[in-house]
Amino acid sequence: MKVFAPTLLVAIFLASSNAVCIPGQVSNVVLSSNYSLSWSEASNPHNCTISNYVVEVLDDEDSATIFQVQTVKNILHYNFNFLDMCKSYSFNVHALTSDFVLGPADSYSATTEPLDSANLTLAYVELDETEGSDDVMEVSWDLASDEASRCVTSYRVSYWDERNKPQEQFVSAKSFAFEEEAACRNYSLQVSAIIGNPDIEGPALTAVFPGHSKVPDVPTSANVSPTSNSATMIWKLEAYEKNLCTMLALNVRTLGAPNDETNLRILVTDNLLRPDVIVTLTRLSANTVYTSYVNAENIAGTSKDVTVMFQTTDE
Repeated sequence: MKVFAPTLLVAIFLASSNAVCIPGQVSNVVLSSNYSLSWSEASNPHNCTISNYVVEVLDDEDSATIFQVQTVKNILHYNFNFLDMCKSYSFNVHALTSDFVLGPADSYSATTEPLDSANLTLAYVELDETEGSDDVMEVSWDLASDEASRCVTSYRVSYWDERNKPQEQFVSAKSFAFEEEAACRNYSLQVSAIIGNPDIEGPALTAVFPGHSKVPDVPTSANVSPTSNSATMIWKLEAYEKNLCTMLALNVRTLGAPNDETNLRILVTDNLLRPDVIVTLTRLSANTVYTSYVNAENIAGTSKDVTVMFQTTDE
């Protein structure tokens, strides 16, 4: 805001004395899109000698006078190009006589329009790490110009993942949240600021955000086939499309009676298919009950254990 100290108004005489010549009221006060205020000359029923026009500008937020100006009588306009964009102001215009008598004001209120020069460049688009849940991406942004932010009517938000299926939303706030479809999926988000009237759209800013990491779901037992001294297990891992975090291993801890214990870590070569993991336990005792505790491990950590019991056969 550019603030100008108001000039002191000259002595104002609005008395009903016959000795005082009071000019009439001006009319047709209007503010153009380029911030030029114009008005029609005041009525002058008493044939006063009008020498000037006095214009007061008030900030509607606090009703404070921020500027006063005088023009000579044949100048019926003034360019207030220093006013802020998209802000509400009131204007009081008086006729002033050569005897320093002010006529009644014609008041006019207006909100300044956005200019073509409005800076709609975004300063940043960032991920709010502390907001939301593990399944929700919270993103916020701001404009480089505080003044232009008053003019913005909406923001265009486009977002997509590695599959390049863009979605578009229009929001009024400087933030946006959307639900992740899968853990560890990277998302691109593009934001631009829009002024609705006139129709102006600023440059888009694109940012890429990694999705939240998430431990895998527990593996699923597809088959357990024991013999007298071994057992073969087939385990299904969480589908790749549900959790893109790189799978590292399947961990199997097997306990039997009296002191049998086997710990296996089967490394997984992860890919889109994420094939079943085959586990073979050897050197088991015949006709013995075993309990296996199995979990899946990815770059985010390990799943909860799933328990499976089996009994080896007789020799």
